[in-house]
Amino acid sequence: MCLPIDKRIPRFKYKDANLKLSDFEKFANKVGVEVIKETNNSNAAIEKSLAPRERETLLKIIGGLAMDGYGMDIHAKRLSGVSDLLDDLAKKGVTIDQDTLSKHLKAAAVLIPKPKSN
Repeated sequence: MCLPIDKRIPRFKYKDANLKLSDFEKFANKVGVEVIKETNNSNAAIEKSLAPRERETLLKIIGGLAMDGYGMDIHAKRLSGVSDLLDDLAKKGVTIDQDTLSKHLKAAAVLIPKPKSN
């Protein structure tokens, strides 16, 4: 959201920019800007910020990559290969909780049709 320039808003020099979070929150509320605080449950924030179609697309991408790149059967009752995927992600500096990844893979399985067995 772009805020209109208002001459009543004080301008700070870099050296004067010691602003407490509580002061910033008060200012944001005053001018009508929502402050979203980071929480331990970042997934809830992501689900709220994504449109349903975006979320479904991302889940399909995650599920498809897990199926193709790791040979995972995301439709199985017990997911195997999750630790391999997590290890590879960790090598790239990406840390994800195993339960979180499993939750998203199961959600992807709902959106991706189960492959027909030959």
